[in-house]
Amino acid sequence: MRVGLVSVTRVTSFVSGVDMFIKCFRVLSSVTLVLVTSPLCAQSIGLTDVDSLASSTFIYGLSANGAIGIGTAGTGLSRRALRYTSSGGVQDLGLLAGTSSQGMPYTYAFATGISANGTVIVGQSSDDANMGQAYVWTMSGGMVGLGYLNGGGTSTAYAVSSNGAVIVGTAEDGADSSLQKAVLWTGPLYTVQTLGLGKLDSATPYASSVSGDGKKIVGFASDNTTSYAWRWTSGDSNIAKFMPSGFNLGYSDAAAISLDGTTIVGTVSTTNDQSNLQAYSYKNSTLTVLGLLNDSTGAAAYSYGNAVNQDGTVIVGQATDGANLDRQAGYRWSAATGMQSIEQWLAGKGVAINPASSYATNAASVSADGCVVGGQLSNSHGFIARGCFNMGIIDGDDYQSSVNSARFALATMSTMHMDLVMNGYHGNPTAKRLEEGKFSFSFDGDLGALNGVKENDPDLEKLGEFSLAFGGLYGTTWRVGLGRNEFRQRLVDEGKLSTRNHFATSEVLLNIPYTSMYIDALGYYGMSFNAVDRGYLNGGYADLSSAHVKGRNWGGRFRWDWLNLIQSGAIGITPNVSINYFHESFDGYAENGGSFPITWGQAKYASSDMRIGVDGHFDITQNAALLTKFEAVKRVDPQSRFANGDIIGIGPIVAVSGKLQDHWFRAGLGAEVKEGNAILSIMVNASTENKGRAWASLGMKSMF
Repeated sequence: MRVGLVSVTRVTSFVSGVDMFIKCFRVLSSVTLVLVTSPLCAQSIGLTDVDSLASSTFIYGLSANGAIGIGTAGTGLSRRALRYTSSGGVQDLGLLAGTSSQGMPYTYAFATGISANGTVIVGQSSDDANMGQAYVWTMSGGMVGLGYLNGGGTSTAYAVSSNGAVIVGTAEDGADSSLQKAVLWTGPLYTVQTLGLGKLDSATPYASSVSGDGKKIVGFASDNTTSYAWRWTSGDSNIAKFMPSGFNLGYSDAAAISLDGTTIVGTVSTTNDQSNLQAYSYKNSTLTVLGLLNDSTGAAAYSYGNAVNQDGTVIVGQATDGANLDRQAGYRWSAATGMQSIEQWLAGKGVAINPASSYATNAASVSADGCVVGGQLSNSHGFIARGCFNMGIIDGDDYQSSVNSARFALATMSTMHMDLVMNGYHGNPTAKRLEEGKFSFSFDGDLGALNGVKENDPDLEKLGEFSLAFGGLYGTTWRVGLGRNEFRQRLVDEGKLSTRNHFATSEVLLNIPYTSMYIDALGYYGMSFNAVDRGYLNGGYADLSSAHVKGRNWGGRFRWDWLNLIQSGAIGITPNVSINYFHESFDGYAENGGSFPITWGQAKYASSDMRIGVDGHFDITQNAALLTKFEAVKRVDPQSRFANGDIIGIGPIVAVSGKLQDHWFRAGLGAEVKEGNAILSIMVNASTENKGRAWASLGMKSMF
């Protein structure tokens, strides 16, 4: 049987509401990047990363603009329905409660349909009666059970109209021996009613799709031996078969209806049995069998209809490919081109496809204009293929990795710059204190490598700062500085990020009277100019989209030092504690070049950390000393960092960084030499941050 996006050639067992839901989205559930446009699942194409949201999390549907996703998280009896936005992350939609017959708590809920604006979500949840009950979730009311049909048992909601006013699904009828009926829920209170009699012969009906206005519904009915496609229009006395008489004795299903309600697509057996299954289009009372792909032959040859564009002119699905040993293939069909594999369609548009790359095994979704197709590749990843304007095909996992890599590097590099400034040269404020009335002029620089020291083309950061300091009253030291740092980092798929950052610092060091304790306050403000080259694979070949991004960053540090708390001869040990705050923001920008560039919105990020450290000073001679440093760092708020944008010409995408590193250690070893009024210092540092970070600091100070 055909259930939404999944093909099963024969009906062999009863399919419960939950099972149907699972099967409907099986093609999506193994994909980290989810592509959704099937009318049963959603009405637009969009992308979202689900890797870091929750355990076993999958996004199954999207609002019309793709900004809101629905799905499930968890496994077994612990599945939870969720709503996801780029700004708010994952939201648990709740439960209707319930326990199993073995006394185990039912904590499952599925989200199966979403309205165009994302404010109405439908699905099924366990309830107090220990059964699965259809529900509707709204922003204002939360999850509310839709109840049962005439006191019957299980009910399930599968789809909702664009405006959220009509919900369709299946329910057991308590007034008719608990037979499954096709139902809809309408009105202010979502009153349940059958679609006419709600049944077809002795078969169990399932509603699979609804038109945008909610007035036309399609589905299939199963009697455990075969399946029949049906439709229902508002005002009809009952759901009804619509296949021409020559096809009524075999197998048929209705997988989708176009948003304008004119075209039904699905699968039908071309003979009066359940063999020779082929995709079809039904429009204006005319059935068009779409045939087989590349003259596929044999008893196992088939084609399935999965989804249809807005006006019914483009259909996508899965078929055996006669040009490639009858392997499973995703296809796109139109009256002008006939049935083509996704690769054939793109090749006809002049797109180069690497023969060694994965191929499309199922086309599950299509955009309203028929230009964009989404589905699954032979490596079980999702894909997006576009056959107009910037044309090509991307592997969802690869593309999402590219997106996450670029946005994570951009979102964290300013924090790392601020960290290097505030805790590099400025990481030992008591060593820079001045006597009252004294001035100093300093130049300090850092050269480092991120992600470990690599043999070839390391990820480099460079920093230089000029500063002027003055020793004030009551044991204070005042300092201002101007500097610049540069950064280069490699990204996945031959991408790279290059940035330069201009910054200013202001610092005051205060001695606590009658003690050897010091309090230091440091402020930072900077502006960054970033060049992002985001690499990804298009048809298995390297592609690149680039942009220039302006950012602003500011932060501060509050630190306490107990100078030479432990002192013995030439040895002095100074413990310290500090709190650091980092804030960064980036302007929106549009990538250029490549076949799948993205337009990104503005983004802001903030983080803070706490540090406990020990600085050591070991005099070798009167004018020379060894310096040591050890620091343990704990990030206070290691939340994931999100960014939202639009793949130009396709739809929304969300970048998710995953949680930031929440703790790390730093150690440093250096030396200091005095010559008259000048001091030269050098320190080599290593950190466990970001998979290994190393840098060298050089400071030159002249006092007068």
